[in-house]
Amino acid sequence: MKSRRIFTKIQLIILLLHFIFVPFAQALINQPDEESLRAAMVIGILRYTQLPLTDNDREIEVCTVGSPFVEAKLSSVISGLRVNRKQLRLTKYEKSIDDTVKCHVIISGENTNQKLFENYLSASLQKQLIVCDGCASGLSFSSIEIYKRNNGIGFKVNLKQAKDNNVVFSSSLLELAGEIKGK
Repeated sequence: MKSRRIFTKIQLIILLLHFIFVPFAQALINQPDEESLRAAMVIGILRYTQLPLTDNDREIEVCTVGSPFVEAKLSSVISGLRVNRKQLRLTKYEKSIDDTVKCHVIISGENTNQKLFENYLSASLQKQLIVCDGCASGLSFSSIEIYKRNNGIGFKVNLKQAKDNNVVFSSSLLELAGEIKGK
């Protein structure tokens, strides 16, 4: 009789542990990876940003340089996405950007040749949104910097750089920024 009560208590404890840990384990399994979060953040930023587009621009050209963290995930999902009724298109560059392509958005990564990139930016007459995703320069040359904070992803904003490039962020987007520089 006593062993039956012990067995019943053990079963109850196992059942309680099941109800406690299974939802926690499922939540961990269902969490998106960091690259997916970064890609979702880039798309969200684009949705709440007015880019310097002309009436002739039928699509938004997103260029990556220096292998930003978001590049692989973004390249796999970008073809089916639209922002402000415009199709998104991705062009990848290794170290520096070819000046013949009109980039509306440039996402700079950790392998960006900083000197070549600075030369491109100073020589280019194009106005574009520049996003730093793992680049060394941070907000020095970019309007947005995506960074890892605790167990999540955040972003910082440089309003001066955005203004210089005719980029306007919505107030809803600015409320979510971890830091705003150049107020």
